[in-house]
Amino acid sequence: MMQMFLRGPLSSLAGPRRAPPLPARPPPPWCRQTLRLPVHRRLYRVPPPPRRKREAPPSPTGAGAGMVLESLRPRVVRWALLAAFAAGVLVGWQASRARRRFLRWRQRRLQRRLDAAREQLEAT
Repeated sequence: MMQMFLRGPLSSLAGPRRAPPLPARPPPPWCRQTLRLPVHRRLYRVPPPPRRKREAPPSPTGAGAGMVLESLRPRVVRWALLAAFAAGVLVGWQASRARRRFLRWRQRRLQRRLDAAREQLEAT
């Protein structure tokens, strides 16, 4: 900031001038770059090649492009969602039944072990 105000013979009082920036390092040999621009600039300066449009597969009914979403009818989607939800409910219900059964078994087992330890302590 001091250099901005000092000009002429007093400019040497502002201190040494900064060295010019070093040139960019060449890319490592394992990174083959096709352009000599930095990555963040390469994306903006070089337009991507034009994309080819994919053609829709021919529909079984032989209709035109308006029938592409024929398999996604609302009624079919609703039934699929209902079936998936019902399957999830059934699986969750069975899993909770199995978990409760396991907890009851573990409680009975631990109670039996506790009773056996009490009897062993009373016997001594």
